[in-house]
Amino acid sequence: MRCFHRARVPIIEGDGSTESDFVFYEVRDMRNATVSVDDALARWVRLETARRDTSVSRFLADLAKAQMRSDRRYQRALRSALARESFLKSEAAT
Repeated sequence: MRCFHRARVPIIEGDGSTESDFVFYEVRDMRNATVSVDDALARWVRLETARRDTSVSRFLADLAKAQMRSDRRYQRALRSALARESFLKSEAAT
């Protein structure tokens, strides 16, 4: 579920003075997941996320989303191929 909120936040000007303005931000409904990994994988993930300047949560979520998109593309391509009549007939059988 997507939900947008409006909040007044201070904005610091270049001369050091502050002003406040409204900003809109999105609140996403996220779920926690616990993942058990061995020490070597945990160490690699921590190093990789540090190298990419991201969090472990964001890194794993991005990997899972990429896999989900890949699986969906594969399923779509497979359905498309199977729907073609020429795919279902073998040229060797003619």
